[in-house]
Amino acid sequence: MSSYNAEGVPLSAGLPEYLQLPDQVKNVLTRQISAAVEDVLDSMMHEGTEDVHWRGRMRKDGIVYYEDRESVTKEQTRFCCVDTTEASVEEVVNLFVVSDTDMLLQRCRIMYDNIMDARILNVLEHPSEEHLMRSSYVRYTAFKARTLQRNNRDMCVVVSTDVIQCADGSTVGYCVWDSLNLPDISQLDVPQGFIRTRMFRSGYFVQNSGEPGALTKVAYIVGIEAGGLAPRLTTRYYMPRFGEVLSRIIAHLRGRQLDPSTFVPQSQWTDKQKAEFCQCCSKHFGAVKLLDTRRYNCVSCGDAICHACHHVEEIEVPGARNTRVGICVGCKTDNVGKHSSRMSRWSSWGTSFSSDSTESSTRSLLM
Repeated sequence: MSSYNAEGVPLSAGLPEYLQLPDQVKNVLTRQISAAVEDVLDSMMHEGTEDVHWRGRMRKDGIVYYEDRESVTKEQTRFCCVDTTEASVEEVVNLFVVSDTDMLLQRCRIMYDNIMDARILNVLEHPSEEHLMRSSYVRYTAFKARTLQRNNRDMCVVVSTDVIQCADGSTVGYCVWDSLNLPDISQLDVPQGFIRTRMFRSGYFVQNSGEPGALTKVAYIVGIEAGGLAPRLTTRYYMPRFGEVLSRIIAHLRGRQLDPSTFVPQSQWTDKQKAEFCQCCSKHFGAVKLLDTRRYNCVSCGDAICHACHHVEEIEVPGARNTRVGICVGCKTDNVGKHSSRMSRWSSWGTSFSSDSTESSTRSLLM
């Protein structure tokens, strides 16, 4: 299903709904994406060694950014945004295992707030009973122009997904993509009003150590041929935009983990008017009338909580539209005490960042 403008014209008119590719071209694409996957896994799985490619750049809104300055040309920029989730590796990768264009467009709307069109042009490998997360396909996406951009953007990439169970008990997953380089196929010409974005060795690297209570690390890798007079400067300006995409995915996964069927019945909620302190942070509500009105109940556990501990999350309700509810910080992080390893496991991320952190080198992303 394509997206249409107000006049009913497809936003990416001229692009096929499905692209027939000869076996020779499919083989070329398979080799291309296999090489990209190998490169991504190799660069992300060096444990305990100095990584010559990734250098710490900044931390913003809970996301850590690393930059690759070694494996790119002057016209290219490559960086990654890293965050954690309590979702499993399979749950994350499953967002990118799509069966048709409608599902692709639905998933893209979760990740991007400026998506215009999304299509699966060809499927190179379908998931199987033995490998439920292994797939490969050709994907087209179109995006509305951002601020400072005159034209809309689109890209056509070959994608590969899979989940790997490692011998050490950890689980690794990925969704890697690489831009097509098929100038002889006229159906892939750039639509009018668009600029074709070229990406390389990009996608998502997902990992969980398998240890009790361990969080799942999600790295969003962006390799882009930015073009223009100052490609790296331009891309660094948009770096937080890519971080927002990762944040949307993390938020979506968190919302899915909030199961309404496990919520405490309202009859068992703590009386927030009689509560003397926040049951989440233990702060006293105080005697000030204004403060007394800023009390809430967490719909998940029923505790009486203060305004600072109250967060609004979107949950999935079977048979109905998604709805927004207020929950406490503890339920938002799915019992922080259970995940006490959060700070010890990832605290080393923050230690390498200071006022001159843009030049500091870091250890491997696999800590």
